[in-house]
Amino acid sequence: MKLKDVNFIKLLPAFMQNDECVKALSKSIDEIFQPTAQDLEKLSDWDRIDNMTESELDYLAWECDITWYDKTADIETKRSICKNSDKIFMTRATVSAVEEVISTYFSNARLREFFERSNGQPHYFKIETTDVSSYTNKLDLFLSTLEKTKRKSQWLEAIVLMLSGSGGFYTGVGLIERRKTIFDCTE
Repeated sequence: MKLKDVNFIKLLPAFMQNDECVKALSKSIDEIFQPTAQDLEKLSDWDRIDNMTESELDYLAWECDITWYDKTADIETKRSICKNSDKIFMTRATVSAVEEVISTYFSNARLREFFERSNGQPHYFKIETTDVSSYTNKLDLFLSTLEKTKRKSQWLEAIVLMLSGSGGFYTGVGLIERRKTIFDCTE
């Protein structure tokens, strides 16, 4: 039996099904429940986030009160934020929430807390990333989102861009030997 086709009288025990009062009550429950059950199908937004349009994602974010959501982000970022919003709500103001936000905005980033660094101060953290394009395009949005999800006693010390390159590196070693010889001709 599907929810939209529920017949409440059939759910009752056999001895109650013949009572006229119970039949009337069951019919009333059916009339109330069936439209509600049809509306339940609309609640499956979470199953179709990957197929939603931008306006649907914006509405879902507003409806779920995702305060770190930004309407100007690209559609993939919006989808990622909506998918992970419950996880961030559950872990808000924790390292896990901050890491989730970091992974949403930077493709390759790592959170380094103060105790992971030799000269770190308590309550400060750094973010190390190699994703230069995301850094330049989404920095203001990321900082705003980060501020809404981290603890208020936690501070971003720096975003460190870890760049690498290849090229030639030449070194040389030379040895110069000098001798000083003194001739004393006075003897």
